[in-house]
Amino acid sequence: MADNERARARNYDLFKGAVALVLLIIIIVLLLQGRTAPQDASPEEAELPVAAAVVPSFDPPDLSAGGTLGLSGSGEPGTTVDLWAGGTHLGNTTVGGDGTWSWDGTLEPGEYQVVARTLDASGQVLNESAALSLAVPQAEAGVAAPEAAAETATPQAAAATTAPEATTVPEPAVELALPAINPPELDTEGGLSLSGTGEPGATVELWAG
Repeated sequence: MADNERARARNYDLFKGAVALVLLIIIIVLLLQGRTAPQDASPEEAELPVAAAVVPSFDPPDLSAGGTLGLSGSGEPGTTVDLWAGGTHLGNTTVGGDGTWSWDGTLEPGEYQVVARTLDASGQVLNESAALSLAVPQAEAGVAAPEAAAETATPQAAAATTAPEATTVPEPAVELALPAINPPELDTEGGLSLSGTGEPGATVELWAG
């Protein structure tokens, strides 16, 4: 009996020693994990959030009666500006390095609320501008082209335009006045002086015989 009790006591001591050893190992492992665990980054080292993109804006639009539209404005450099007129997609353009953008196109007559949206590289909408009100007027009726006017001309007008021009009859030449000789003046030494009348500006040729 005494031997059995001593054996049980020895086994119990071994069991307690094993449990204590296991607990010691667990404590050591926990301490090592606590020392090697990464520490949280300080507020100074934390990554700063990316700044929000600049909301696009509009310059005064360039709009003609025929519906030709020119839009321009400013935005975040390098981003894409997506343009909408109500439910109509106008198109998109890229903001330049100087922060400006422009777009040219056409719109049907009517009233629109145009907005510009900033898109990221994946096509997600980052922000949207305030609406720009546009009223595209109807194109005015133009004056008929000269070719069309010629096609609709009446036969009388066509005949008038194609009638030959009247031939101009040259007027007869003005009859020149005939020269007349006044009584001559003759001296004793043979000197002769002649005078008379004739056509002003004309040359009078004199002959004797």
